[in-house]
Amino acid sequence: QMAMALAAPSIVSGVPALSRRSSPHGWLVPPLRPLRAPRTTNTVRRGMSGFSFVKFAIVGGLAHWLANFFNWARKPKTAPGPTEALVRRQKRAQEEAEEAKKQFRRASQFFVNTRESTGVVLNRSAPEIVSCARRRLEGALTTLREANSELREAQADLRAYPVPEYLAPAQEQGAIMIGVTGYPGVGKSSWVNAVRRVSSPNDPDFAELCVDGPTMEPQMYRFPAQTNKPCVIWDLPGVGTAGFPAETYLQNLGIRHFDVVVLITDQRFTEAELLLLDDLRHWNVPFFMVRNKIDLDVQRELESEQEVLDNRGFGDKLDNEERRDIVRETLINVKEDLSILHHVDSVYCISAIKEFWHSFDFPRLEQDLTVALRRQRASEEGSVELVEG
Repeated sequence: QMAMALAAPSIVSGVPALSRRSSPHGWLVPPLRPLRAPRTTNTVRRGMSGFSFVKFAIVGGLAHWLANFFNWARKPKTAPGPTEALVRRQKRAQEEAEEAKKQFRRASQFFVNTRESTGVVLNRSAPEIVSCARRRLEGALTTLREANSELREAQADLRAYPVPEYLAPAQEQGAIMIGVTGYPGVGKSSWVNAVRRVSSPNDPDFAELCVDGPTMEPQMYRFPAQTNKPCVIWDLPGVGTAGFPAETYLQNLGIRHFDVVVLITDQRFTEAELLLLDDLRHWNVPFFMVRNKIDLDVQRELESEQEVLDNRGFGDKLDNEERRDIVRETLINVKEDLSILHHVDSVYCISAIKEFWHSFDFPRLEQDLTVALRRQRASEEGSVELVEG
């Protein structure tokens, strides 16, 4: 396997020092820094004594939590509709308002009882008791009105952006859902296989490579190793392709119901894709911009530089230092071009070919996807303190 996550520190952080190994293509290969699971922590919050951070392992490249799916949300935080926390808060506000009403009635009756016989308040604390009960009731009713207002807004949001029929079964199971989109031929299916570590066409979980045209219907792929919290990837039709205009793409395909969206290209992003990015930013849906097939760019640059040396006629070959610089400069140039052209801050340069699964930005992409998924599904009431690995 070749590993070449060699961009400058400002582009790709944490690049390890290079070893003296070289690949079959003659590229210098840096030693791999393994993906590490987050450190477990004994820091717990009230009511969670003895519970440590959720364990997870790298299965198919993404974090799958293997135990203790305790108090994790059944849907992404950014999905339309009432969150579990909002429903619980509204219920508590309603219960508090009912209790405050009862207390106010008891306090008022107590005040009346103290003056029934003589017309004089025999208990001088009675007016203060009524006043405190009134303040509690007013506060409880204000909280309830605010919670009811938020609940109505969330319900209206869900009506405007309903769960599409194709997503309903997975959504009802509380499945973690990753959407991947892009134009035909950019390597979506290859990435779907790579991130799940499925490489054989004979594998029943293998995503068939698109040869007959664009994806016309969303295709769901499960991770081979499943837990009690299923995780699925949806290969979506490309935004802006026939039948999927950018104006209705977000609503018709239920994009807001995904935990994260991965947008893949092998050259540049289209205008329709950039419009989709604006929508994702507006609704706070986590997204990842991926530049696939970067190995072809690197190989082309290496061959070009070698051709220059060959033309000199001295039989010189690129040494390891020169190869390393070419790889680094290629990644930097590709990212800078996309940044200038599309005004984007972060692009992951990868190759979905098996020998590059641990190279370029592929490991960093998997780590960042894992963090985004955890944040999307962590309980809003914070049962556990998240600790980055």
